[in-house]
Amino acid sequence: MRPSPCLRRALAIAVLLAPAASLRAQDATQSLTAYTPTLTFGTGLINAPVAWVSPQHGDIWAAVSARGLNQGSLTPRPNGSIWDLTLTADAHLFGRLSIGGSIYGTNNQQVGAHAALLLYRQQADVKWLPSLAVGVRNVGASAWQDRYVTGTKRAVDVLPAAQRAAKGVIDGSPSVYGVATREFTWERASLGLTVGYGTGLFKNNGGMDTVYNRRGTLTPGLFAGSRLAFALSKTSVMSFIVENDGWDWNAGAVVTAGPLTVGLMMTELEETKGIPDNEPLANWTKTNFIIGYAGSIPEIIRGSRQRAEAVELELEARRLRREVQQRDVRMAELNAQIAKARTRADAEAKAQQAALEKALEQEREAAKKAADRLQQVKPGTKPPEIF
Repeated sequence: MRPSPCLRRALAIAVLLAPAASLRAQDATQSLTAYTPTLTFGTGLINAPVAWVSPQHGDIWAAVSARGLNQGSLTPRPNGSIWDLTLTADAHLFGRLSIGGSIYGTNNQQVGAHAALLLYRQQADVKWLPSLAVGVRNVGASAWQDRYVTGTKRAVDVLPAAQRAAKGVIDGSPSVYGVATREFTWERASLGLTVGYGTGLFKNNGGMDTVYNRRGTLTPGLFAGSRLAFALSKTSVMSFIVENDGWDWNAGAVVTAGPLTVGLMMTELEETKGIPDNEPLANWTKTNFIIGYAGSIPEIIRGSRQRAEAVELELEARRLRREVQQRDVRMAELNAQIAKARTRADAEAKAQQAALEKALEQEREAAKKAADRLQQVKPGTKPPEIF
């Protein structure tokens, strides 16, 4: 079975970013406060956003998430797949702004943009004041897009009466939110606490009431969560996440090893295990996976330059080796001519010998310069022999 177009795009993104992303492997103790991609809208918890933007200008994240929709009557199941994929990418700029976009669904793909602005970053000398941010999600996507952002189906499609009553329009484009996050850090662990409020996808059920969500909401629009992260090694971190995204209780575990992120999340934990009859998408516990890469635009540019410079140096090293070899051959010829001239005692032979010895000295000097330059280009290489 051929992979879906969405999956092929995800694999292409991963292949393109992997070499650059490997540049970002760093000490895990420096990455404990860095957040990983959510299932649908850039960095954060599982579904809920956080008040965090990378302090490094030009950092980027790309991820593909898979939501297990199983056999519900409304599941988008192209080519028999039970998985609904979402592609997401975002860039963090100037230490304050994140901006990106998501492609929803495996079949009729919808595109929605998202962004966040960090208003205040928590300070070490201010004990309790959290980071504060505002953001927006689902910009430019269709108005009927629900919180599952499957791209092809809606929870309301199981309710013909609701359709006739003009219900099911979520009005979630755009969805605006404000959020606060406080991070507590130790040598090899960190704890992040987040609370926020949002409109649209965070609280609007399109008039579908319990068909859209039966239980789990704390207060309409309110979301909260926490993340506990541990450094496993110098380049890996494991995070445990619990959240209420405004609708449901979700939990998961994420492992970050260098630039790679892999996570397993369970969503709608308060709901039924298994799929209720005629109630697809909503009100049953789901399994979700996410795979992501992190990179840095400045490091990508720097790495490209370094690779270009390395190629140029290798070409120069080859030219210098050839030059030394050619000059060795020429010096051998000159030595042979000098030896022949020494067998003659006439003035012409002496003049010829002097000219040959001068040419030999020039060749030696040129060969030595080439050999010295080769040592600069390729340090540690065996110096060429100069005759």
